[in-house]
Amino acid sequence: MGYGVIVREVSIPANSTVDNIFSGSQFEIMTDPSILSLGETAAATGLISSLNIGARLLKEAAPPVIRTAMPVQPDDFFFNAPALPQDRLQARVQNTTGAAIVYRVVAQVASPG
Repeated sequence: MGYGVIVREVSIPANSTVDNIFSGSQFEIMTDPSILSLGETAAATGLISSLNIGARLLKEAAPPVIRTAMPVQPDDFFFNAPALPQDRLQARVQNTTGAAIVYRVVAQVASPG
């Protein structure tokens, strides 16, 4: 694979959950051993997110950084992890408020091959 980047900006509806922000991406399922670097932000308080790669939990249900822009590297890239072939990248986001909130996430995928 070499190198890939997933950039998502999604409005999370009020009182709802998106099970996987990365669903449908070409890089959602790893094809090679890889190293992932993830950054996330939310436009306002009220979002709760969890990040997984395969069966490994990188972040358990906690709020993302509040920023009205895409994640900034290195400041907002708290999550770095290895990934194996067939591991699925997942960002589950829940909005606990009565209004839509914008969630932004960037995943950088690097493999030696």
